[in-house]
Amino acid sequence: MPDLITLTESLKSQTNRNAALAENIAELSQSIKELLSSKACDSRAALLGLLRERREKITNEIKYFIESTFSTTEIIDGLSHTIDRHAHNLYSNFKRDFPNLKDRDYHLFIFSVSGLTAPAISIILGESKEIIYNRNSRLRLRIKNSGVADAELYLSYMS
Repeated sequence: MPDLITLTESLKSQTNRNAALAENIAELSQSIKELLSSKACDSRAALLGLLRERREKITNEIKYFIESTFSTTEIIDGLSHTIDRHAHNLYSNFKRDFPNLKDRDYHLFIFSVSGLTAPAISIILGESKEIIYNRNSRLRLRIKNSGVADAELYLSYMS
């Protein structure tokens, strides 16, 4: 089972590759727009529509790959076990201290402790960055106001 550092690095690497791919798509789109505007082309609108459609399809495929890869039970379990192994049962203690959280909040905690950024987490969970920022703030506030002995420890591990 891969360790937390390997999984985090793999996710960061994939996120960087996806960002580079998105930039390449944007550059290609701009190049085609410039080419079409420099020549008389009857099917300009059709070509631009096709380009937008293909770009959306590629983007959706990338998002699906990331969401399906990193949201699996196997990956979540692997990350939680790695956190426990390297941080003295941090995740198990967190679940013990906060038994009534939703799975998505546990996943947010796991990804935050793993060092992932809100934009990366938003891609993995399929939610907007704003939603992730808000959920992270609410989770931090809940931890801070909980009165549990390890609250500061949990907050210190969240990125």
